[in-house]
Amino acid sequence: MANVVELLGPLTSTAFDSLVRASVQGGIFILFVWAACRLIPRLPASARCTLWWLASLKLAVAFLCVDPLPIPVLDPPPPAPVESVSAVPQSARISSTPGVAENATGPTHSAAFSWRFVAVGAWMAILTLLLATLVNRMRKINRIAGRAIEAPAEIQRVAARLSQSLELPKTPEARISEEVDTPLVLGPRRPVVVLPATRFAALSPEEQRMALCHELLHLQRRDLWLAWIPALAERLFFFHPLAHLAVREYQLTREAACDAAVIRALDARPGEYGRLLITLGISRLPMHLAAAGSPSSYSKLKRRITMLRDIPNTRRLRTAGWAAVLVAAFAITPLTFVARSQDREKPAQAALSTRAARNPSSPVAARPGVVAPAAAQPAAPSVQPGKGKETDLNYVLFLDEQRTMMSGSSADSSRAASFRKGKEQLLWFRRGEREYIVRDPAVLREVAEIYRPLQEVGGDQAKIGSKQAKIGGQQAEIGKQQAAVGRKQAEIGARQAQIGSRQAASAARRAGRERVDNDELVRERGELELEMQQLGREMDELSDQMEAFNKPMGELSKEMNSLSEEMNVLSRKMQEVSAKAAAEMSGLLGRAISSGAGTEVK
Repeated sequence: MANVVELLGPLTSTAFDSLVRASVQGGIFILFVWAACRLIPRLPASARCTLWWLASLKLAVAFLCVDPLPIPVLDPPPPAPVESVSAVPQSARISSTPGVAENATGPTHSAAFSWRFVAVGAWMAILTLLLATLVNRMRKINRIAGRAIEAPAEIQRVAARLSQSLELPKTPEARISEEVDTPLVLGPRRPVVVLPATRFAALSPEEQRMALCHELLHLQRRDLWLAWIPALAERLFFFHPLAHLAVREYQLTREAACDAAVIRALDARPGEYGRLLITLGISRLPMHLAAAGSPSSYSKLKRRITMLRDIPNTRRLRTAGWAAVLVAAFAITPLTFVARSQDREKPAQAALSTRAARNPSSPVAARPGVVAPAAAQPAAPSVQPGKGKETDLNYVLFLDEQRTMMSGSSADSSRAASFRKGKEQLLWFRRGEREYIVRDPAVLREVAEIYRPLQEVGGDQAKIGSKQAKIGGQQAEIGKQQAAVGRKQAEIGARQAQIGSRQAASAARRAGRERVDNDELVRERGELELEMQQLGREMDELSDQMEAFNKPMGELSKEMNSLSEEMNVLSRKMQEVSAKAAAEMSGLLGRAISSGAGTEVK
């Protein structure tokens, strides 16, 4: 069992770190999309749909550990002597592998690893269950489509004319089923439009044409293929509330985009199409990777009807919407800004420097793991060290009971501990195939002095990290309050949708009754309008509360950005002192061997 856990250790750590990184980066991107939709209330539904789809894609991209694309825009660093290059790679290599130094503190590392192992195991188990549920539901929908009967010839002809008008490569088959309560389209490779037998037959020919056009537009927009990204993101990040928000908004705006496209394609009036949505009502059948014409709740139905009034007719709004999409598409691409080439006109000299970086002439010391901060940035890949036996250097320095600095593996830590007597200070290191130990107090003090600047910088980084954690907690608290307001808004929206449905039913009864009953219907209609106005005022108050949260959230974001800049400065300083410490450590160990302070052991 221990061997299995040790074998899965790197995979577990990678998966855990990827989930955390993707949750943070994806959450920030989702908040950006939410803010864009709030700041531009008349943003076209198609642009909103694309933004929310990109938000789901951002979660997936951040999870896949994709190396960022280097963009050479920064000023090149000042030239350094070639000899100092050999001291940088080893330090950079050690600092870019967090967790190595923790091997020396056995119980703490094991506890942290066990916690990650359990968390990733639970995540994989729940993910497997969710994916299995998704597959079963899709099979259920496909079986319903398989049992459906072919639609009448007139409906097939309408579907063919609409497909030709929309320039679809092939007309999908139209079927009728008693098992569905809303029109839907499924099957990205061989699409099928399934129509509810009772509801569809009750529609007028024009309403049937609009309902069919809505489903065919899903095929034109490739929605059945694109829906895989949000569906997988929602299951990968089932624990992330913002991921569920992104998927819900994507599904809603996808339908709203098709609604707007139907009105443009058929030159229909929004009021007529809104009545069609009310007639079709809501559907409780889980669609997932199928596209359904009816929403799953009254609140979503109300939002879709409201969006019909905000279909943009101006080119400026459409341009603004797609500009936001372009910015979002750029934002999901993992980029990193790097320094420009220092001397592009001297390729021979650059090649010489590269060879020097890959084949350092003297052994170097690694940066101590005890002070390696999480925010430290790894050095550029162009200075990776060689793998020759003569240049490898692993060491373990026991300072006291609680402090240990090391560069190496857990096996190196155990090997060094076997030479330690009690709680004494001891330095163990290996060069190539030879191992040495140092007990000389003067040498040990000099080693501690070499790494003292790194400890100071690490302490400063820890303080900034503590401040960032505090601000993050405050942002989380504000986000919790915003979520509470959002839930209240959703409840009011549901009540407004119910009243809207009652108003529509009242209007239908009024049209079918005699004049003697009209007074009662007018009175009922007035009461419903008053109730709707009251709910509108409550919704406005909640909107004001939501706006009030934006100011403190913006101030906290500015403070967080300021701390991030300080952390970047400290990270650059850490790289500088690491390179210096590595060079000094290399020289010190060489002198220790020459003077006899470093004793070779077998």
